[in-house]
Amino acid sequence: MNISKKFIIAEYIDENKDSIIKKYGGDMSILEIAELYGVAASTIYLRLVKWGIKIK
Repeated sequence: MNISKKFIIAEYIDENKDSIIKKYGGDMSILEIAELYGVAASTIYLRLVKWGIKIK
């Protein structure tokens, strides 16, 4: 994956921060969220950690 595509994905995830946090808080798994946004589960996990969300 090239660098510009990684930045586009990162920006997309950051723009949807509130929605992702809400889904995770609503008992949706990291894997389900990742599938919904079309990214790897590790991407969602690392963003949640970066945002200071306690992982269940």
